[in-house]
Amino acid sequence: MENITFENYRCFGARRTARLAPLTLLVGPNSTGKTSFMALLRAMLDVSIREEVPDFREAAFDMGSFEDVVHRERSSNEPMSFFEAEVTTKPRYGANSGLITFRSRFESRAAAPFPVARAISSDGRSFEAETLSSGEMKVRFVNRDEEYAQILDTFRFLSDDSELVPFQSLLSRLMFGSTREREGEWPDQQTALALRQFRSNVLYRLQPRDRARVREPYFAAGPVRSKPVRTYDLIRPTRDSEGEYVPTYMATLYRKGGPDWETLRAKLERFGQESGLFGDITVDPMRGNDGSPFQIKVREYDVLGLGSERAYRNLTDVGYGVSQILPILIELFRIDAPDTFLLQQPEVHLHPSAQAALGSLLCDIAADRHQLVVETHSDYLIDRIRMDVRDRTTKLDPEEVSILYFEPSDSDVNIHSVTIDNLGNVLGTPPSYGDFFMHETNRSIGVLTD
Repeated sequence: MENITFENYRCFGARRTARLAPLTLLVGPNSTGKTSFMALLRAMLDVSIREEVPDFREAAFDMGSFEDVVHRERSSNEPMSFFEAEVTTKPRYGANSGLITFRSRFESRAAAPFPVARAISSDGRSFEAETLSSGEMKVRFVNRDEEYAQILDTFRFLSDDSELVPFQSLLSRLMFGSTREREGEWPDQQTALALRQFRSNVLYRLQPRDRARVREPYFAAGPVRSKPVRTYDLIRPTRDSEGEYVPTYMATLYRKGGPDWETLRAKLERFGQESGLFGDITVDPMRGNDGSPFQIKVREYDVLGLGSERAYRNLTDVGYGVSQILPILIELFRIDAPDTFLLQQPEVHLHPSAQAALGSLLCDIAADRHQLVVETHSDYLIDRIRMDVRDRTTKLDPEEVSILYFEPSDSDVNIHSVTIDNLGNVLGTPPSYGDFFMHETNRSIGVLTD
């Protein structure tokens, strides 16, 4: 995702645009819309990549019903009747064919936000679908080239409010289906060629033809994650935002053996040592059979390099930060890691030095062709990212890091796109940004006089 534009959403009334980068950091005071922003990103990924109706009540971002999600003027008790969002992204697969823009207009259906109108655009062409109150669907193909600067035609298909018809299906029905209202009159040869080019250059770039290659488009995690327990039972290892499945996932890889477990374990231990959280980590089956209960154990990191043997300790007997960062690490290190991560305060319960080490790890993951959107209140994490960019200890260039500062106003929230230069300086900050991060620091060294 390159940027997102939206309006009439939650605490954002006016139209807002934010730049997204491989590593995007969301900063600002509490209750300024950072979680709402991440929920909207997830919803647009659902609409555009999954082509599903997004669930704004799903963990880790529960936004409530439509009336809770749509913007409401503070001076009025009446909410808006709609909200809109537009995301510009690069193709996921195949050769680049220019940026792709997704637009969606949400209205209330059964008290929940429903994308009644969708559009996908690239290179001057747009394919649009609108679900009407009658239950029918209106489909348009718009070619904005000089030669075809008009709407080509409109067709209607029955639609189900509970699901979205994929653009590929709509396009195929529009080109070849027998449900056309005027059979044989449309499309003409030039239009058919334009539609085929649009399908090849845009729609085929969103999903691979080999469906076996399709991965989850994103992973979303909240600031509250599962508590550690002394002994785990095997459960179904299905992803969840709080990491309940993580111990089972680790135990499954451990029992299979082979390079997948060894690779995961090596990555975990490397971060554990760089952050000072732990030195070794392992799975300890209680009875040795595949279905038996098990424990997750870690060994203290030998900071002094004395080489003395230290016993493994149960996950519940070490610092709480270890168990809270573990679900995030597992998702970042998985072989089938998604393209996009939406992470709320991953630094929760970590010591400042571990927060800084996490900043370096986020740089490494973003440099490995993943996109991370991270809400954080840690200046240690942000400073490490800035210094890694300055010192070139990361492969990320300055423009591949975006800091979005959320600034409250009387009736709205402003989003300031802050950048980093080659020296690690932050550029384009409003006055309140310095107050947000530097007030206590300046006070501690006697710079402030009041």
